[in-house]
Amino acid sequence: MIISDDKILELIQNSCLTIDFNKLKPDDSLIKAGFDSMDKASLILEIEEKYNLTIPDVDFDKLDSINSIVIYLKERVV
Repeated sequence: MIISDDKILELIQNSCLTIDFNKLKPDDSLIKAGFDSMDKASLILEIEEKYNLTIPDVDFDKLDSINSIVIYLKERVV
């Protein structure tokens, strides 16, 4: 399965409508960009469904940027 910045950005766009995605860079913090905890929870659920995996609560805070999500998924999705 292909994991890329573009795929993750697409999931982020589906999870939060209040962020200006033209200004969002791969290393930007999602929280600083305007994500709230509900947006992030929605994103995690979408990632879990799309990539057929369970993300433990202890890893929730690690997923704070497009790059961190891509790296996390590349380590866990076969």
